Amino acid sequence: MTRCGGIVTQNGTAFQSPEYPSKYNPNEASICQIRVRRQTNVCQLKLNFINFEIDGPVGVTTSATPPAAGAGPNNDAGTCKTDSLAIA
Repeated sequence: MTRCGGIVTQNGTAFQSPEYPSKYNPNEASICQIRVRRQTNVCQLKLNFINFEIDGPVGVTTSATPPAAGAGPNNDAGTCKTDSLAIA
């Protein structure tokens, strides 16, 4: 089992959120990142999620500042503001 900040080098490695089953609540500056160093003969990775839950995207239009001339209102609808998953 690996933790946030860990490096995975073996097949079949598991990861569990630090506060599971509670929601992971990092501070604003932190993220939970895991690096996967694949073996040279591996060309695909398979991720199995037993439980994956994130906050949904924003569903409203915001207008904290006036839009530029000719532009519509600031639209954050569909934008994930708090939680996300990135695989790169």
